[in-house]
Amino acid sequence: MSIRDSVVRIVRTMMERGNAVWRNDVDDAAFVEVNDEAALTSWLERQEPSLLLLHDPYCPISGAAYREAAQLPGPIGLVDVAASPGLSKLVETRTGIRHESPQIILLRDGVPFWSASHYRVTEASVSEAVAKAQVAGAAPESTQP
Repeated sequence: MSIRDSVVRIVRTMMERGNAVWRNDVDDAAFVEVNDEAALTSWLERQEPSLLLLHDPYCPISGAAYREAAQLPGPIGLVDVAASPGLSKLVETRTGIRHESPQIILLRDGVPFWSASHYRVTEASVSEAVAKAQVAGAAPESTQP
């Protein structure tokens, strides 16, 4: 077993036991797991503005983004990129947005309207983008470089 495999196993064990510090104070109620292609297709076909968070539960930066997104009203689709790397690649293919987890994608009428990654995933930035998406005729934009 490689060192990486050992570290991953230890971290996963800690996560299963609920020892992940960033999760102790987070309400998971806003999130809906998107864990297969059918669930992703359903999420991408939503007509109302909807959010999709690509999240790696073993990454502290992703933990910060998760905490920020948890402050938003749900539902928020949640893709665990560590558990489903193929699904995160499918998100990239289907949306045309390069995968950079942690990453949040705002969809309007099933089309990407806005996205942000890493430390740009904040409750304030997402709320502002959602407000713009709810305004009829607002033009799509992205915070991606």
